[in-house]
Amino acid sequence: MNKNPRKYSVTDNEGAERQRLRAQVVKDMRINDLAEIVSTEAGRRWVYSIIERCHIFHPVMTGNSYTFFNDGMRQIGLMVIEELACVDRDLFGKIFAESFKWNEKVDEILNNWEEDSND
Repeated sequence: MNKNPRKYSVTDNEGAERQRLRAQVVKDMRINDLAEIVSTEAGRRWVYSIIERCHIFHPVMTGNSYTFFNDGMRQIGLMVIEELACVDRDLFGKIFAESFKWNEKVDEILNNWEEDSND
């Protein structure tokens, strides 16, 4: 346990500036990590799957308390999209367009699987 904890005050400009800089460094690291992840097709596909599960493309209203849960998930999805825009402002649109190709690939795999199981 720290026996001499730092005292903070509203007039502590040095501490506030350090916190602001720390938050910026953490954000920059997070954006750089995301840029690395989406540099591969597998990474983009994974990020898009998270966004899809966050109810971005569907209404969140259920008529019961799940609405609040769904809206919270949607906020996470919107946060991910916002961070994608920090990597490249057109990135979400590119990933969305790429998702149609991925869906075609899934359909092709399923069709092949069905053909193999019918033989």
